[in-house]
Amino acid sequence: ASAPDSGPLGRVIATRTGVAVNDGNRRIMVVDFSRETPWPNQIEVDAGVNTGAVLNLVIRRLSEDNRMRVTFEFVPGQETALEFHMRLVGPDGPETEKWLYRWTAA
Repeated sequence: ASAPDSGPLGRVIATRTGVAVNDGNRRIMVVDFSRETPWPNQIEVDAGVNTGAVLNLVIRRLSEDNRMRVTFEFVPGQETALEFHMRLVGPDGPETEKWLYRWTAA
């Protein structure tokens, strides 16, 4: 039997957020995924937010240890809390666990 935190799906290993460089009204989110086996050649991001939109979504492979990085921007506007979700999906279905994140205004 596998340990509860091991398995074939990629896992979230880091989440970072901050103010977008070019626009102080936008925020940027960076999420890193890692897995034991190589990623499929075709991979897409399934991402969303409960209100507003995910903007400038970019996925890229990192050179070390089968890692992928997803970055996106969002505009919180007057919202004080936003709930995001994301996972990476390949031709055969989900390739990662689902990332859930609740952003709150400082």
